Formats: sequence, structure tokens, C-alpha cells
Amino acid sequence: MRELSRTVKGRFVDGRDWDPDLDIDTRYKRGRHIMDAGFDGLLYRPPERGAGFCVCVLRGEVLDRAVQGNHFKFVWDGKLISRIYSFGSGKEYVPDDLRGSENVIAA
Repeated sequence: MRELSRTVKGRFVDGRDWDPDLDIDTRYKRGRHIMDAGFDGLLYRPPERGAGFCVCVLRGEVLDRAVQGNHFKFVWDGKLISRIYSFGSGKEYVPDDLRGSENVIAA
């Protein structure tokens, strides 16, 4: 797998303190407000990893050209991915290490 990255420049609502378990009606109302107010997207914390954050981009023009980064090898043991190898750094990761409570920039 290869990593592609892009610089993102725009006006984003900071929703990192929002409850990830908001009901669907509240989510729709907030989303409509974000779009009606002319924002380019939303910064939020995903429920799968509360210490991380994600960017939801609503307008493609806020993205710069994609740049190729690192390459990764995923080792499948017959049941699950047991190791992730980074060709760029030469490091090997256990997938559970990337799910902790601390902020992590992937490999």
C-alpha cells in the first residue's frame, strides 16, 4: 500500500469536542449549518480513535495535488493483519500499537 498526502487549505469548523454519539437529526442540522455558512469542511474526532482527528472536506478545491509518500507492507497471518512494515523508515508495527489513546501520526 502506498501513502498519498495532500495539503488542505480552507475554512473548517472545529468539531473535535462534539460527542461522536450525536443523534442523526442533530448531525444533519449541524452538517446543513456548516454547508450553508460556506465552510470548506469539518475537523472532528472519530469514534474509533478518540485521540486522533479527521478532516471532512466538502469542496475539492481546498486540496492541493496529491504527493506520494511512504509504502507499507501488511502481513496477513490467515486471520488478521499481524504486522505492518514501513519501507520508508524500516520500522515494523503491531496494528494494536496504532489504536492507543495517544496521538499517533501513522508510521
